[in-house]
Amino acid sequence: MDVAEKKRDKKERLLKAGAELFAQKGYHSATVEEITRRARVAKGTFYLYFKDKKELMNNILKWLSRRHEESAEKLNSIECPKERIREYIENEIRFYDENASFARLNINVVGMVDPSFPDWYMNIQKKHVSFIKSALEEGCRKGIFAVKDTYRAAVFLRGAVFMFQAYGVYNLDGEGPREKASFIIELFLQGAEKVKRTG
Repeated sequence: MDVAEKKRDKKERLLKAGAELFAQKGYHSATVEEITRRARVAKGTFYLYFKDKKELMNNILKWLSRRHEESAEKLNSIECPKERIREYIENEIRFYDENASFARLNINVVGMVDPSFPDWYMNIQKKHVSFIKSALEEGCRKGIFAVKDTYRAAVFLRGAVFMFQAYGVYNLDGEGPREKASFIIELFLQGAEKVKRTG
């Protein structure tokens, strides 16, 4: 491992340790000493990468957000809008299942460390809604969907995904991402009301 790789490795270990400890103990309770101990680096190493805990926190949110975006980039290449939405839902739930500490961290500290984070978070939600809306519009053009208000339908789907993510983060639902995604998309496509058959 060369010097640049070693530096990246140490920084990533500090980011992971910080995310875990902030999620477990809270931002204010976790100490730099605990973070460096968990990351297996000297305490002084922390200050080579971060000025203080606030800067670490900002870097953690950006680092995890980049990982989240990278996990979603492949979805744009899926041709069928229905499958694109299904894969989007599954990817979102899986990411939060695998990064539960990140989700708890977001819930607990967004806005406490940097007042710009609520705006940053809402911009991410707008991107999600825009992605779903675009897939719904394409699906309507191709005759797959019949949605009158694609924006509201996208907000509805994003809200359903968010609640399944929250349930997974707090271990309230034991199903896997594929089962959750199938349930959401099938309920969305079929509706909940029983259709009376005539004839």
